[in-house]
Amino acid sequence: MEELLKKIEELRRQMLQTAEGRSLADPEVCRISQRLDLYINEYLKAVRTV
Repeated sequence: MEELLKKIEELRRQMLQTAEGRSLADPEVCRISQRLDLYINEYLKAVRTV
């Protein structure tokens, strides 16, 4: 679970950095956001089963 949290934080930082000077609808920002959503959902599923 710790690895999931690290990945979530890494992607969050990457998304914010990528979004600087770009639109939030930028394809790269959206791609990172979608990956981040997947990891957040995976984390939430893991938390619910504990």
